[in-house]
Amino acid sequence: MTGARFNELLRIKLDQFQWSKGKIKLNASKTEDERELPLWDCIRDIVQRRISEGLTDGEYLFPRAKVKTFDNAIARACRKAAKLAKLNYGQANGFTCHSFRHTFVTDMMEATGNDVALVMSYSGHRSLESFRTYLHPTREGRILAKQRMNSVGELLGTFTGIQGTTGTVGVDAKSLELKEVAL
Repeated sequence: MTGARFNELLRIKLDQFQWSKGKIKLNASKTEDERELPLWDCIRDIVQRRISEGLTDGEYLFPRAKVKTFDNAIARACRKAAKLAKLNYGQANGFTCHSFRHTFVTDMMEATGNDVALVMSYSGHRSLESFRTYLHPTREGRILAKQRMNSVGELLGTFTGIQGTTGTVGVDAKSLELKEVAL
């Protein structure tokens, strides 16, 4: 749901939620960089439920008395949720809580039209090399890429400003909506 690392989720405190901005500020990341994530409705609902249970600022969203017991319970819940949702990313090594990060990255790439910079900022990846391991081609993604490339082909076929000697296209980038094209 967030693309956050497991330990980042366990360290979220109520005061990290920026309700007016609609964001969560993660400051316990693996890379020691702070980053902000959108506060999606499903997350807002979970946090509101915890507040109604008595959660106050400075308290962890997911308190844990016995680390090992809690971690095992979370791992079982993750596997059960993944099975019910019929998720298959990360199956090579068995589905773990970390597999949700793979799912998030893959789904966000499709949802954003392959906006690598945006998805990397959400997932906290610094390099394309590490980010690449989270990408898993899907049938839907292939269909979307084909549709977008067909659209680009149709657009390019209508332009007369193509200069063969320099290899440039005589149109501005906005008319092609290049950000929306899966390259």
